[in-house]
Amino acid sequence: MPGSLAIGNGFLVALPVTRKSVLWPFLGISHERLLPMHGFVALAVVALATAHAAVHWSQWACLPAALATTNHTFGVATNTYGFVAWVCLLVVSVSALPPVRRATFNVFYRAHFLFVAFYVFAALHHARFGAHSRGRGAVRPGTHPPPHHPLR
Repeated sequence: MPGSLAIGNGFLVALPVTRKSVLWPFLGISHERLLPMHGFVALAVVALATAHAAVHWSQWACLPAALATTNHTFGVATNTYGFVAWVCLLVVSVSALPPVRRATFNVFYRAHFLFVAFYVFAALHHARFGAHSRGRGAVRPGTHPPPHHPLR
């Protein structure tokens, strides 16, 4: 569940930073007042994505030794996509820390474009999206996609 909350809030992160949105004048909210909300929602996304990863890694650690191999976890494409999405999110987050942002603003600015990669890899990480993108056919309502984790 934390993964679904993380990706849902991931789309909300972009709303407060759009300067030319027609929504803000309509609501009477200035761009400057919304920037702190961007940081708060971004922190929630990082916390939720990290909780999602921690839960899956703790489940992986509980597997029998015969199954708990690196290939078993990272050999599954959806798990690798999720890990890459999480690393992209961490790079963006570290670059946004105040000391890093002040010292190297260009790194901070350019690292934020990794959020596009976060969206792409998070979508590929989702089993239903991954099944569509790899040409395995549509997932019919009422059916479940193949599990991407051995404990499901």
